[in-house]
Amino acid sequence: MEERKYTEMDELKNYENEQLDAEQLEGVSGGYAGELSYDSKMLSQHGLCNAYDAKTIEKDEAAFQEVVDAWGKVGVKVIARRKSQNLYKVNGRYADIWAARKHLEKMK
Repeated sequence: MEERKYTEMDELKNYENEQLDAEQLEGVSGGYAGELSYDSKMLSQHGLCNAYDAKTIEKDEAAFQEVVDAWGKVGVKVIARRKSQNLYKVNGRYADIWAARKHLEKMK
């Protein structure tokens, strides 16, 4: 039997059906709004975007997109997921948040 390969679609499966409010997201380790909020604060220190709290990231699509786009400016692709840690891709390879943040520091 052939081994099934992991894909981005595996990570996005049921993404649309997952619903948490901003307060719940803050309590989820690595939940997308809390994680992107922290990212926005770090990215803003480099002048790449504004800093946002998790509630704003959850409710404001423009703020959410600004943070995702800011990562893109330094070559990091973000796949935000509602109930678990976001996925980061650095140089086309999956990376954890720490590798993405280290990449940001090297770029600036």
